[in-house]
Amino acid sequence: MKPIPQITLVAICALILAILSACGTVAASNDSQQVLEAASKIADFDVPADFVPQFTASVPGYTLAAYQGSSGPSHLFLIQSDNQADGSELEKMLKELAPGASNTSTHMTVIENRTATVRGQEVNVVVSEGLNSDNVSYRQVTVGFQGKGGPAMLVFSDSAELWNLETVDALLASIQ
Repeated sequence: MKPIPQITLVAICALILAILSACGTVAASNDSQQVLEAASKIADFDVPADFVPQFTASVPGYTLAAYQGSSGPSHLFLIQSDNQADGSELEKMLKELAPGASNTSTHMTVIENRTATVRGQEVNVVVSEGLNSDNVSYRQVTVGFQGKGGPAMLVFSDSAELWNLETVDALLASIQ
């Protein structure tokens, strides 16, 4: 299998947040209202059923809003950058991810690339599957789009058992 050419933006953002958190420059909160406010700065959307605000974090130039689903691997992340150049890098990265590509460090394999319309833009949607640290099988959708304040990325994951493509399509269609 062809290896995934770059680490995903989620991993990069998580690393940035961890490093900056150690330096004390991350503003983070698990207050539901602050999560909703952070998400609304990125895009308006319909949160899937059984997902609740989990946390928000911001570092200079980046905003993250996270939601937790009812099952262990169920997450929804919205990340936005203030830097327009990040959008072209994200788009390039997502287009390079072909079905069959895998990443041994994340135990994810790309199973499908498709297109969707998000905020009036045709975007590439990458569908992957893998095992989490608890050996639970899950699927994940990663999509880059132009958010309200800059390039953004949505990552939605759910257990393979609960995976529902209709839920994913409804989520993507709801993003305004």
